[in-house]
Amino acid sequence: MFTAIGLSTARCLRLRVTGAVGVRNASRLAALAPSSRVASALVLRGLATTRALKTEANADAIANAGTAAAAAAAEEPAATPAKKPTKAAVAAEKAAEKAKKAKAAEKAKQVAAAEKAKKAAAAKKAMEVAAAKAKKAKEAAAEKSKKAKEAAAEKAQKAKEAAAEKAKRVAAVKKAKEAAAAARAQKAKEAEKAKKAKAKELAQKQKEKLAHNAARTKQASKSQELVGLKAAAMIASEPKKLPEQPWVLFISRKVHLLKGKWSREVMGGLVAEYKALPASDREEMIAICNQNKLTNKAALNAWVQSFAPIEIYKANAARKRLRNTYNVRISLLKDDRLPKHPLYPYIRFSIARYLQENAPAKVKEGGPAAVGAEWKALGPEERQPFIDEYERDRAQYVKDVRAVLGRSVRPRHPKHALNPPEESSGDE
Repeated sequence: MFTAIGLSTARCLRLRVTGAVGVRNASRLAALAPSSRVASALVLRGLATTRALKTEANADAIANAGTAAAAAAAEEPAATPAKKPTKAAVAAEKAAEKAKKAKAAEKAKQVAAAEKAKKAAAAKKAMEVAAAKAKKAKEAAAEKSKKAKEAAAEKAQKAKEAAAEKAKRVAAVKKAKEAAAAARAQKAKEAEKAKKAKAKELAQKQKEKLAHNAARTKQASKSQELVGLKAAAMIASEPKKLPEQPWVLFISRKVHLLKGKWSREVMGGLVAEYKALPASDREEMIAICNQNKLTNKAALNAWVQSFAPIEIYKANAARKRLRNTYNVRISLLKDDRLPKHPLYPYIRFSIARYLQENAPAKVKEGGPAAVGAEWKALGPEERQPFIDEYERDRAQYVKDVRAVLGRSVRPRHPKHALNPPEESSGDE
């Protein structure tokens, strides 16, 4: 029986029994083992059942099983005499001791593992603390570097701002100097301009004064010339004309009644009164005006004949200048004693063409243009009669001028031809 139990125990030690069911079955079999083959069979069956479960047990379960088997063997009846321990018991004891040692070793191993784990945790914690310190130191260094960079940047910014402010002050001083120089230059320029303007104004005033004096002199000269021309024109000694128009005669009769009170209303009343005159009064006034024309002509002719032809010639020259230069409305004096300038060949041809009864209608309708075209179309032989008449009259004109006016006629300029209709007098 002990042999079977020992074998079963040894087999159980070789098994890796785990789980509460296997341990309880093995302990129950060891406690109830009888001194027979049945006990061994039950033990073997329990072991087989435990093997069939394929569980793993720790060293404590195996030791507990051996201890329980030894206690069951010790509880046998006392009547059985003590015997020498068998090999199985010894082996079981050895197995129990081995299991105990294994448990102690496992416990030592667990303690060592725990110590190792504790040391590892401590080392890890130390490493974490060191890493935290390193991180903190790194952060502190970074912060210090950041602060140093910020301080350097701030210092650089301040230096830059100081340099900018200095440059700004220098630029402001330079600008102020330039502005002052520009102001001085502008002031000098304005002074020079004012000086030139003043000089120009003085020169202008002097020029105006000179122009005014010249104008006054010219005006005085013109006034003197005008007075001399009027004296030479014999305007003052010319006979006063009687009214030659009915309206002028009507107004001349009303002058003594108006006594210088001329106005638009007065003239309107005179016009209305003149228009309201009966036909007999108008006919009478027309007859008086016609008689006045004859009287004026006779008086003017007698007055002209009272002067020498040269005096009448000079009076007409003065009257021409008064009319052309001073716009004086005055007529020339007619004197049959004065030499008459001969008509040019073209004028003679024109008069002949217009006076002809068989003159073409185009000549009368076309006017000077048509006559000029015909004159240009004439040949030298056709023009010669008109030229001969002109030369004959011109020779007589030269003699009359020398005899009456006591001067010679200027020779004709070569450019004045007799053929073209545009020719003009260049000899008188």
